Amino acid sequence: MVTGGVPKQGITEADAMSNWLISQGIDKDRIILENKLTDTVENALFTTAILEKEGIKDVTLVTSASHMRRALTVFKEASDFYDKMNGKNTNRNFTNVVYLDYPTIEEAHKVTKDEMLVIYRDLFRVSGIWQYPGLQR
Repeated sequence: MVTGGVPKQGITEADAMSNWLISQGIDKDRIILENKLTDTVENALFTTAILEKEGIKDVTLVTSASHMRRALTVFKEASDFYDKMNGKNTNRNFTNVVYLDYPTIEEAHKVTKDEMLVIYRDLFRVSGIWQYPGLQR
């Protein structure tokens, strides 16, 4: 499954990844495309619905090291929230592969206050609580 809906130079991240996979010999029928989402929260919510529909329990997230903590947290919460809403217990397993976009591994392991605030904000959003009262998407 490839995801990402924000177009850059007219092509979404999901479309770019799909095109690359096809150019590497992957049959396009094996690729699940989600190119409507606009951020990490939508990614987790939209993808979780697809995972459920397809019966997928083992998931490997691939993203940058600076994004992985938030992505894993939000995806796990979205999956748990989906289970609670539907009276299920999928026990989805999330693993990850990261691109190291920090100067060192030690730097990547540091969690800043700003990063924690963004993670908390997205946890509220994935649970259906918008962070800015009066605003809706």
